[in-house]
Amino acid sequence: MTIDTINELNALSKLFKFVKFESTDADTVFFCASPLINSVFVKTVLSLHKEMGNPIPEWGYIEQAPDRLQIIECKLQNYYIQLKDTTQLKKVIEECIFPYAYREETITRMMDKLLKL
Repeated sequence: MTIDTINELNALSKLFKFVKFESTDADTVFFCASPLINSVFVKTVLSLHKEMGNPIPEWGYIEQAPDRLQIIECKLQNYYIQLKDTTQLKKVIEECIFPYAYREETITRMMDKLLKL
């Protein structure tokens, strides 16, 4: 089975973007933090841009998208109660931010905030 049309790629790309960066539902953390989902997300976006003849997007730093960072923080606040291991928490934060780059201070600030809950 394959994705046959640009419209299917576009729909899949929009779905991933919504789940990762727009939905505030805490349950979406499981998808945002999944390396497998992130891999498919990137492949979908790259395939879509290639099919449309567009340049590959530059994601930049998450700090340049404060609205998306705020949504990620909101999800994690609702989800963190289940995570007590700081190493695991750091990995979840990094996967949620993916494919954006980040500054280490941002991860530290988010972890500090969650650890105070």
